[in-house]
Amino acid sequence: MNASPVTRIDKDMENDKFWQYPKLPILWVATLAMMVIQKTGLVKIIWRTVAKNLPAVSEVAKKAKTSRALDIIYDYERKPLPELKIPSLKSWRKFIVETVMRFLFEIRHCQGARNRLKIVKWLIGKEGRRIPLEKTWKLLVIACGSSRASLEAVAERKKIGGQSTVILVDKSPRALAKAMALATSLGIADMVVAIRGDAMKIADLVKDFQPDTVEAVGLTDYLTDKDTIALINAINGLLVEGGKLITGNIAPNTEKPFVKIVFCWSMIYRTLTELRRIALASKFPQHGIEIFTEPLGMFYLLVLSK
Repeated sequence: MNASPVTRIDKDMENDKFWQYPKLPILWVATLAMMVIQKTGLVKIIWRTVAKNLPAVSEVAKKAKTSRALDIIYDYERKPLPELKIPSLKSWRKFIVETVMRFLFEIRHCQGARNRLKIVKWLIGKEGRRIPLEKTWKLLVIACGSSRASLEAVAERKKIGGQSTVILVDKSPRALAKAMALATSLGIADMVVAIRGDAMKIADLVKDFQPDTVEAVGLTDYLTDKDTIALINAINGLLVEGGKLITGNIAPNTEKPFVKIVFCWSMIYRTLTELRRIALASKFPQHGIEIFTEPLGMFYLLVLSK
């Protein structure tokens, strides 16, 4: 097997490892408690309480596996802890709410997701600069979600005089609407086409479109090895010679049971070896395999060159 080197990106990444291990016992206890509570009627009462006091947490749980949940995680910003005033119950409530928000939105899954977004922005930006300005950059984004990384790269290219044609594909009309709203706000809506459809039928959806770059990050977390290879091969058939696919996968980690049980967010976690095996089983050449990761090791980004 070709042991493709792994490049770790550290610049501007979240990397709060110190508190992650002390958090683990709490996450495990919460997971076990939820497993017991799910067998009773208490689970609805608990989530109603969460929705009232921690609406962002409730929304992530309700929208697990969707771009809406990811956007909430991406947009999280740590706020200063409120000053505690004794005997003010209101100040204590605010303090507890912000502490819980920090605890949940700064677990490694969430930090890693935000790191992944930064790396995708960097990789897509490199692609936008790789294509000469006198040529129209053709970009295909599969399971696009809000597509902020790709659309921002297109907007940056436009600022320096570059043209682009972008096709966004997603099965969710809400995700496509949000992506088009972002394209409009960035002033590039005339360059973007949104198509609602199944990623596994991508060749039929985009027909004769031959992209220079395809971005499909976050999709393979929900696909079997067989379907992942089939999708990668379909993308290979679409790309121009020298074109690139940017994809990746979440890595196995100790937070998996918590995310699966408490947030009902099931994914297919793949080791570096498993990801390499998929890449080598595809039609892409071995010499065109690049792998990137972020400092927490939660996500791998796979770049395949045709």
